Amino acid sequence: MTSIVAERNGGHTGSGHHWFATTHWTTVLAARHQASPDATTALEKLCQTYWYPLYACIRRRGHNVHDAQDLTQSRYGREAAAHFSPETLFDPGWAVTILDQALARLREQFAADGRSEEFAFLKVYLEGETKPGEYEAVAKPLQMSVGAIAVAVHRLRQTYRNLVRSEVAQTVSDRRDIEEEMRHLLKVISE
Repeated sequence: MTSIVAERNGGHTGSGHHWFATTHWTTVLAARHQASPDATTALEKLCQTYWYPLYACIRRRGHNVHDAQDLTQSRYGREAAAHFSPETLFDPGWAVTILDQALARLREQFAADGRSEEFAFLKVYLEGETKPGEYEAVAKPLQMSVGAIAVAVHRLRQTYRNLVRSEVAQTVSDRRDIEEEMRHLLKVISE
């Protein structure tokens, strides 16, 4: 998960972040049915939609232009060799979109409360373990105690987790599927 949040925070273009497009499930389902005449069209649409965002993610991981193009193309080549897996093409984009939407809502909540600066300092603590002494670096500029920073980070993570769950809930038709989708999300982002 570290790389996904880092990519979102560092993936600026002249006009903003590189965002994965929202994809309709009907497109994914159409691409799944290889015997269908719509499958090729749907798969082409998925590839066109996700090629550049996948390429941008690879570039942000430090690969040069040529290597990033090769890695992106090989991803699609592997999918073709495996008779295309629309879910495999779709899942990383779906996961990033879920996380991005939750992060945007969290940012908006902080902004609405007049706490944008606090969010800017604390968002780096949304994931991973915090090392001893890390909070001291942000306590002074935020004029908060280290203990208050620890509480704020705990609440930030809790709110983010709830927002991610809320975003996932919007992708399922049955509320009982939320936990399974949350596990799937964690699996996708850990790959």
